[in-house]
Amino acid sequence: YQQGEEALTLGIKDAAGGNYEALDTSSTTTTTVVDNRDATTLTLGDITVAEGSGTATIGATLSQPTDREFTVTLSNGATITFAANSAVGTSTA
Repeated sequence: YQQGEEALTLGIKDAAGGNYEALDTSSTTTTTVVDNRDATTLTLGDITVAEGSGTATIGATLSQPTDREFTVTLSNGATITFAANSAVGTSTA
């Protein structure tokens, strides 16, 4: 997920004290927040099948693990769940 750029505009809402005769608070400033993290890559490994068991296992690797659990659903309906802060996950079907 990449958020992209987002503009943030700030101005003065209210000022109190200072004993000013005239205080101009009409100016604003805008800054651009840039999501500059690299895109995360998910790489699937080779499928291994245990002879005679009919069980297939596939591993996957994330280039940048997330701090939350992350689940990927494969095209065959199997899922690979990555634990928080883990770059490696597997699925067995």
